Amino acid sequence: MSLPSEQQRISSAPLIRWWVVVAVVLVLVWSVWRFSSSTSASPAVIQVGASAPKLAWLRELLTDVSVKAVLLSLINTQADPSSGTSDASRAQLVSLKSAATQYTSKGLRVVLIDSSQIETGRSSSLAAAQNFALDWQLESVIFRVDPFEQSAARAFGVVELPTVFLIDKSGVVLERWSGRVPPSTLALAVQKTLRD
Repeated sequence: MSLPSEQQRISSAPLIRWWVVVAVVLVLVWSVWRFSSSTSASPAVIQVGASAPKLAWLRELLTDVSVKAVLLSLINTQADPSSGTSDASRAQLVSLKSAATQYTSKGLRVVLIDSSQIETGRSSSLAAAQNFALDWQLESVIFRVDPFEQSAARAFGVVELPTVFLIDKSGVVLERWSGRVPPSTLALAVQKTLRD
């Protein structure tokens, strides 16, 4: 087998450069398309003072005359309980259950939404969600599974779990917390809202 001559190497150089240029252009086009499609599809993040999204189940809940405020938490129910780290969604459940127990009679409704697909890429099955609700004894809260298209998570602009919202009777977001909320912070905000 003979090595390519100097003439053959020189004549193939423009062909190699042409392929490199095509590859670079394709990567740039793909990057621009990927960035523009991900940013245009990104929902607006619902901030404090804004109106909560017009989700049918939330509107129905807020029209209940006994409801003064809604504590809404989007959580991950599929975290691995055997891992060495404490999962923020599961840790948040203790505070949320406590708030439901203490303040339901005063007009607070606590809603948990399983939005596990944000962190895991897969939606919870109905059976898994039912088991989770039974295991955590969530009788005092309203528990929902966000469908795979993440309608609640998208509507509220949630990208981190847990995310908790405090919403007043008129549908205005009074508080928004990303990550685990200290129980005292949660309790003070709820007490202030129910007093007003």
